[in-house]
Amino acid sequence: MAVPGHTNKNRQNNTLPPISSKKLCSVFISRIIKKISAKTKTFIRSQYEELNKYYNAFQSLRGKVSLPIIPQYATNNAHMFYLIFENLAVRTLFLSHSKKNEILSVFHYLSLHKSSYYEKHNVERPSLQYCDKYED
Repeated sequence: MAVPGHTNKNRQNNTLPPISSKKLCSVFISRIIKKISAKTKTFIRSQYEELNKYYNAFQSLRGKVSLPIIPQYATNNAHMFYLIFENLAVRTLFLSHSKKNEILSVFHYLSLHKSSYYEKHNVERPSLQYCDKYED
């Protein structure tokens, strides 16, 4: 019986235990994890590259918008890029300009401590000035 991935008995790295072996499942799982890990590292690297492209592209707008700042003690998981605008009018103008140029830019920020869900499950509403600062 042929075992998937078992192509050459002479190549030690590609040999698999017999189909009846308890190790067979472990071998398959470890190979899958190695492949996923390699692809994940490649994906994360590409995310950081994209993030840096955005950061460099918006350098000329410094002073008009705030760019992300990562403190020395922190890291960035590169899952999004954001700009902080001086006010709603400037942000609206930027989003409109982006849309006209077929660039999908979105605004998405909600103060979760003001949500109906939070209100329903909590008696106290904390004062979170920085959350409120970025909400319209």
